[in-house]
Amino acid sequence: TIDGSNPTSKTLITTIPPNPRATRVVNTDLGIQSFQVPAASVSAFLSINSSLTPDCNGIVAERPMYFSNGIKSGHDVLGATHTGTTFYFADVPTGGGYSSYFTILNPGSNAATVTAAYYANGQKVNSQILQVPAGARGTISPNSLGLPRHVAAIVTSDQPVVVERPDYFSNVNGGNAGIVSGGTCIVGAATLASDWLFAEGFTGAGFQEYFVIANLDSVAKVANATIKLEYQDGSTLTFQQSVNPNSQVIWNVNQFGKPSQATAAEITSTGANIIVQRVMYFRYSLEGVKATAVGGTDVIGQVGPASSHAYSFAEGYTNTGFNEWLTLENPTNSTEKLFVTLVNGAGRVYTQWVQIGPSTRSTLNITALVLQHLVHADDGGADYEVSIVVQSLNNTLFVAERPMYWNVVMGSNFPTQGGTDIIGYTGL
Repeated sequence: TIDGSNPTSKTLITTIPPNPRATRVVNTDLGIQSFQVPAASVSAFLSINSSLTPDCNGIVAERPMYFSNGIKSGHDVLGATHTGTTFYFADVPTGGGYSSYFTILNPGSNAATVTAAYYANGQKVNSQILQVPAGARGTISPNSLGLPRHVAAIVTSDQPVVVERPDYFSNVNGGNAGIVSGGTCIVGAATLASDWLFAEGFTGAGFQEYFVIANLDSVAKVANATIKLEYQDGSTLTFQQSVNPNSQVIWNVNQFGKPSQATAAEITSTGANIIVQRVMYFRYSLEGVKATAVGGTDVIGQVGPASSHAYSFAEGYTNTGFNEWLTLENPTNSTEKLFVTLVNGAGRVYTQWVQIGPSTRSTLNITALVLQHLVHADDGGADYEVSIVVQSLNNTLFVAERPMYWNVVMGSNFPTQGGTDIIGYTGL
């Protein structure tokens, strides 16, 4: 669905063979050049034609975007599998170099009235209402409201919709990463919870990590949060943090955690349910090329306690100028054995296993694995396009994320650099 365009929608069909991943270039589908002005604001709905492919149990879809319009960067989200009427966001930054938006897909047959309510310092500080027509995309911009620099938000709708929050930042203070520019995007959480899990996190040179913890629970009580950091050597650190009702706390992991460490985390609360995002800014030195990727990532945690024994990632790219990683968290009290399967665009498959101790974070270099096991001279560029499936032995529970960093020129004249991160699809 195309925001404000005529016609408002376009339907396309693509065929995906077994095992290989497939990529659709939306600009090409819509006949829009990379630097064309005006262009189109687009939402998308992907579905399987069960009549033509009755044996297909499902697909996993991500939407990476790269941009070079003032800010040269990119972001990525995993597609939502359900519509909803309430979406929670721990952090909506505006002002001081930040711009945030709510993008709304209304796939139904009735117009949707969508309300965005903003909270900070114990109170609702403002709200906005937008009517989104049936089968259309809509956009809410809070940037002119004069909100505090960081607010939490609840977005509600009288019809089932999907809501994302892209944000863009230019020359902001990225703490340990220095001055950074970039963009991030998240799909709103459908619920508050008392337990949130994160497999990724890093506080080493050039990286700044924060947890944004928001208490939007209607019980209007203080949330008493416990932040447990889990390291690759099996050690853990635990901290306490209170969060008042209708408020957020931005918790500096670099300040409290171990220096120069990769870390996973589990954040729990009592007294009130919360929502937690992990915001990271980075100045990353790419492996294999003399280049740096600068930007940020933002991820809403996975609702805990841990409940998934398999994760899927549709996106992944490992050619020159791209570094891809897989980060794993074992939040349980037992050692786990995980099987990581890589499938590239040429249909080649490689599997290896990794053992992770209790309350431990682990990291795999996906770029190195692809270059070693999946690249063949006669396959062309499809070798470097990789999807991932991670499964545990005996259905033990874990968390998986996939960070990626890049600095390249796409096409003939599209320079972009940055990073993305998502938690994998769990089948829910």
